[in-house]
Amino acid sequence: MFIGAKAQQKVVPASSSALTGMTLPAGSKKDNRMISEIAAKVLLEMETKKVDASIQTVEVFILPPSLTSGFHLEKLMKQLSALGWNIAPAGSDEKYFWLQKGAKNIIAYFSFEQNTTDIYLGETDFAPEDISTNDAIKDDEKASNDNIITPPSAPTTNTAGYTFSTTNFDDGWTSVIKNDWVEVSKGNMQVYLLFPLPFDVSKFSGTGLRARDFYWDNHVTQYFTIQTKHYRDDNEVIASLQPDYVEGWAIDKQTGKKRFIAMRLSIVPNSAYLVIASAENESSLYKQFPAANDKYKSDLADMSRYNKFAVATRDIQGRWQNGNTSTAHWYYVTPGGYEGYAGMTLVASSATFNFNPGGNYTSIHNGASGSVGNMTTFQQEYKGAYTVTDWSVTATNRWQGKTDHFEAWFVAVRGGRVLWLKDGGMEYSLVKTK
Repeated sequence: MFIGAKAQQKVVPASSSALTGMTLPAGSKKDNRMISEIAAKVLLEMETKKVDASIQTVEVFILPPSLTSGFHLEKLMKQLSALGWNIAPAGSDEKYFWLQKGAKNIIAYFSFEQNTTDIYLGETDFAPEDISTNDAIKDDEKASNDNIITPPSAPTTNTAGYTFSTTNFDDGWTSVIKNDWVEVSKGNMQVYLLFPLPFDVSKFSGTGLRARDFYWDNHVTQYFTIQTKHYRDDNEVIASLQPDYVEGWAIDKQTGKKRFIAMRLSIVPNSAYLVIASAENESSLYKQFPAANDKYKSDLADMSRYNKFAVATRDIQGRWQNGNTSTAHWYYVTPGGYEGYAGMTLVASSATFNFNPGGNYTSIHNGASGSVGNMTTFQQEYKGAYTVTDWSVTATNRWQGKTDHFEAWFVAVRGGRVLWLKDGGMEYSLVKTK
């Protein structure tokens, strides 16, 4: 009991960060334990090692969940910007950022989850060349304020210099990449897979505003004139158990035709995904999507799988990176009723693929896992040849000299694409960085 209490003294209340000067929400704690700081350093170095930079001072903060504290990524970024910090994304993992102010440079990791929020800060000797402006803030504010969405019928197509921008699926659906969505059609049915929109949980937490109403009223109405608006809650009265689904009759602003439309909203941290179906009438929509309003297994939401496009050799040439991190905080209660913080486990991994024009590749894979204070790390590097077909990438000289046959496809995003490679249980989502 005494040992637990002693360890707990190093997890102390915190109101601000000494490294950045930012103010933290009430209930935040600073974890000063050596094992936690070591774990944070390992996590941050997953990113800084890519640029041969080292970490000096680190800070580890445990914040109340964003749902209860109202402290989210957009608010954090605006506060840092107001304090004079220049901000830029670090690599392909959206949780990492570079912070620069004067001669001070920091690598930051922000994880806003449903049950906990973690912030890791590390002072580093690396100064990115492209961090002179707050691009991360400007882009976020632009998306939030302008809500740029081109009407679904607009003829523009976002090919971005790639070989394939249309996919004809065996089941009759056809997908075409547009500037701000993927348009999927079959017969007289159209489905619009909008690219991610900003999601600010503080707009909906405790405000009485429902996310499904907000996105229907502010986004669907930009290209449909709504005539009726209905829900299909199946007599469910608890709001949290109701599906994020809205439907109704509308006039397509581009064609002037009357259509029956349905919107299904899916939410991931900081992003909202809208899938909108447009049908001749109500019965044809239900026939195609009988479970459109299902909260957990919506066949309308499942249409996102049609955001899938073939690859070509010239398309994948360059450097592609990914990074994934997950953490779990553990707490305990003794028979005597004493509660304490029992530590944290962490799994982090990153992969970098370089596909060269001559048909050879290199890939580097880094990772760390285990309980804090007892971490296991690894690094693997492969070099070999690669070949590409429409839906596959074959790479030689992988683990133990074997050849890997990856399923390969592109997922369209605003302004570019994400490369997916899948081989059995191993799967990579990669963003082009060079």
